[in-house]
Formats: sequence, structure tokens, C-alpha cells
Amino acid sequence: MTIAIEKLAASYRQGQHVLADIDLTVDAGRMVLVLGHNGAGKTTLLNCVYGIHNLSGGRVTLDGQPLAAGTQSRTEHGIAFIPSEHACFMGLTVTENLLVAASAVRSDKTARAQAIENAFSNFPALKDKRAALAGSLSGGQRRMLAVGMAIAQQPRYLLMDEPSLGLAPRIVEDLYESIAKLRVEMNLGVVVVEQSVNPTLLRADAVHVIRTGRQVFSGTGEDFARQDLWELL
Repeated sequence: MTIAIEKLAASYRQGQHVLADIDLTVDAGRMVLVLGHNGAGKTTLLNCVYGIHNLSGGRVTLDGQPLAAGTQSRTEHGIAFIPSEHACFMGLTVTENLLVAASAVRSDKTARAQAIENAFSNFPALKDKRAALAGSLSGGQRRMLAVGMAIAQQPRYLLMDEPSLGLAPRIVEDLYESIAKLRVEMNLGVVVVEQSVNPTLLRADAVHVIRTGRQVFSGTGEDFARQDLWELL
């Protein structure tokens, strides 16, 4: 199973070009890292893949078949998206947030309950907070909840927009360790976009760098580190 992004281009109003000729693939069980400075077009890329933003060129396919416009098609095909902000409902409890996520893809009450318990088993710290409002959680706990909500949908692919934003380095490391575990257990294809990089991220199967809307590097994490390409960020 593969998501392929081919010659993707995106524009905003008045012909403002944001992305051009972006090519990358995401296989099941693999992790792809997209790096770039603020404003490089990383979030727009994820929005295009998830169907939030329309393409102005190129295409996004799943196993060779073009995906229909809109987010519903993506959800139905097992693609989950975690935005950098507002990823959970602050006025709902942890359990209620997970229920909302699980209900998006499951009508059976037993299946929804099992999906919620699976999320708690992957993030035990959330189980202790199951009755707490999301707005009362720490930044790291809210990020765990956002991942748990995505996992409750039993996706095949997970798109993550700057999951490390505003978190302490130790929390970021723990979060990525959890994602690495889920990737193996669920055979999950993962796309992560970040502004900065750490050694954990360089374990990604593929690294792409975007600068002002164009792809300026593609390779492995080892390639990126070995060639001293930090100045690209």
C-alpha cells in the first residue's frame, strides 16, 4: 500500500504559488520526514494530501488510484491527519475526544469502545486522565491525545503537522518513540513535517526538504546528516 504524491502543485488566491513539483511516496510501515522553515509550504502539503486544500497541479494517489477531492475520501481510505494546533476539543473530556474520533469511522458501539481502549493501552498516561477535560491537560498530554484520537480511527496512514511544536525535548523524544512503536504494530505509514530535526527523526526511512515551496533534497536521514545539509533549513 502506497500513497504517491506526484508533481504536486498548490496555489492560494490571486495565483500565489505555494508548492511546485513535489514528489514523494509513503509506504505502509514506513516513516517519511518533511523538513522546512516556517512558510516553506509544509502544512499546505499535508492539507493537499488530506484533501483540505485543492491541488493546482499533479496528483495524490493511493495504490495507483487517484483520491477523490475532500477529506471524507481520505478518512474512508484510512488516512488520519493531526494538525499542529486545535487537534482536540478542549471542552470535552479525554474519553469524549476519543469517542468522537472513533465514531468517525465506526458505527458499532462495541468497536468504538475497543478503539478507545486501544488508544489508552498505547498511551497509559491518558487513561489516568480519561475524565479530565482536554483543556486541562499539559501540552504533551494534549499531543498524546491527538495521536490517540487518530489511532482510534485505525488508520493505514498518519499525517502529522509539527508534533514537536511547543514541547520539551524529552516529551518530543517520548512521543516519537510511541509513534515508532505504533508504526511497527499497525504497519502504519507516517508522514511528519517539522521545522527542525533531531537524531530520532533522522531514523526516518526518507527525508525531504522543502524551501520556498520547492523540493531541494530527497534522501535518507543518514544522507541528510552525512552531507551536512543543515543549511537547507
